[in-house]
Amino acid sequence: MEDNLRQKANERRKRVNDLPAFDIRVVIFTALHDPEHESLERHLVNIGAQKLKTDTFLRGDYWCFKNATGELIGVFIKCLHGAGNGLAGIEAMRVFPVFPADLVAFCGIGGSLDPQTSPLGSVVVSKKVIWQGFDKIYIDPNQPLHEKMREKDHFIYVLNGPLSDALDDFIHSKKHGRPNYTPLDSNPDLRVRWAEGVTNWKKTERSKVKEDVEFFDPDRITRDWDVPVKRGDVLSWEYVLNSRARRVRILAATKTFAAVEMESGAITRALDYTLNVGGASKYLSVRGISDLCSQKTDDIFREIGSDAAAGFLVSFLFSTLTTQLIGGR
Repeated sequence: MEDNLRQKANERRKRVNDLPAFDIRVVIFTALHDPEHESLERHLVNIGAQKLKTDTFLRGDYWCFKNATGELIGVFIKCLHGAGNGLAGIEAMRVFPVFPADLVAFCGIGGSLDPQTSPLGSVVVSKKVIWQGFDKIYIDPNQPLHEKMREKDHFIYVLNGPLSDALDDFIHSKKHGRPNYTPLDSNPDLRVRWAEGVTNWKKTERSKVKEDVEFFDPDRITRDWDVPVKRGDVLSWEYVLNSRARRVRILAATKTFAAVEMESGAITRALDYTLNVGGASKYLSVRGISDLCSQKTDDIFREIGSDAAAGFLVSFLFSTLTTQLIGGR
């Protein structure tokens, strides 16, 4: 038994050693194969990235591409095929010892905690990730939210200064199109489907979230083919938030949260465990807004949000991520 485990460990290390000598290593997690993983792969292909091989043990794929300065970036993409911090933490603990990363990101969809500043289809890029305790707040719906929150010790993971500053500069520059916006994929078939989907949403779904979309113009997405990007704090917890009243209470009590999701808390925790304390400062959550944490919205915003998040992250990796930014190897 012990010999068998040792043999498997050696085989895993050998597979990684067979990879090229990357200047920068990146791990990217997605939860859903369709549309998150597919969107990410599509945007990697768009910049000329090559898929090297599949790791059958980690059940993920190795990709590589040269950034704008000619440095070789190696990317391991791990699709969780499911949602939740439990699953994300387990898989992260398997990945990081095998493929230590200079940057770790989650790329996918999330819910908006502030529909006016983070509307459907837009992208939220984390300043910090906050995890723990929120799933227990609502056992007593009469308990004031802010008082319960003060009783909780939350795990707070802040993106390190150089990476955070580089993201701000990238968002507010023209490197990826108009400042503060990120473009959607130019594939004409995708754009036709998205335009039809937005039109159908207006006819059948908009009324379900009318209180939150008063100032939302979905036609702007399909007219300009780009979406707004903002930095904000990301709340990671344990279940789907589908109550507008609860969402409003969270935002009123915290002010800084922009998006909610279910994976980043455990991934950042795993980074600290497997690399070193402070390792989570190299973690980035990129979330395309697919719902408003209330009534279910049409799946077309899952596609648009996934594409926008993937487009933003891949553009940032290609144009801005360098060995100098991550402190060298």
